[in-house]
Amino acid sequence: MVSVATISLAGLSSPATALASTATETHVNTKDATSMLRANIKDAAMNGDADAAESLEAFDALSGKERQKLEGILKNERVLFAAERPGSGVSMRQSNCHVTPTRFSSLSGTSTLAATYRVTATCDQEFLFAGISVTKVRLTGKYTTGRGRVLDTHRAYFRVLHSYEPGVSISNSDKRHYVSGGRGHFRTTVTVTRSIFGWEHSTRSGVLRLVTNGPGVVSCGWV
Repeated sequence: MVSVATISLAGLSSPATALASTATETHVNTKDATSMLRANIKDAAMNGDADAAESLEAFDALSGKERQKLEGILKNERVLFAAERPGSGVSMRQSNCHVTPTRFSSLSGTSTLAATYRVTATCDQEFLFAGISVTKVRLTGKYTTGRGRVLDTHRAYFRVLHSYEPGVSISNSDKRHYVSGGRGHFRTTVTVTRSIFGWEHSTRSGVLRLVTNGPGVVSCGWV
């Protein structure tokens, strides 16, 4: 059976995010998803990831009810999309939104007020359940600024910082960047694919956008 649905991530950002979903449902659910999640987190912790070590502690502190709830999320809607549902227990945390400027040139040759800067802006989106960081992604934009305005954009790129959700792969496509109204706009389509025998097989996607002005990040979220 093939189902097609539209999911809104209004709970993640404003304006609301429209996510398209095409899924083939096969709810056999013969695997223990939470055990697989724990194994992935443990592997990262054993490789020296301090954040994964904290998530492992949080996982081991789950109550039986919380673990059962997480099991259902992993096998059905998945963590990124459960964040939009009130009461799911999944939250999205936006962090590390900052810019790093580098002096590039002076338009007048002497005036610091007329200086231009090459800037790198980043913003992270992290999805958590009961203190467990399951997925974390980053959108970065590079641009040139001067007199408090974005003069030109150069590059948008996306990185998966970690994804411990079993059977899930995250990719991106259609990266775009442009200047509008003195601001820099950077965006990419993020696609989440899952394929494990006995679970719901599906592909879902949404657009992640970063907006900057001359001195910093204006917004970062799903549109």
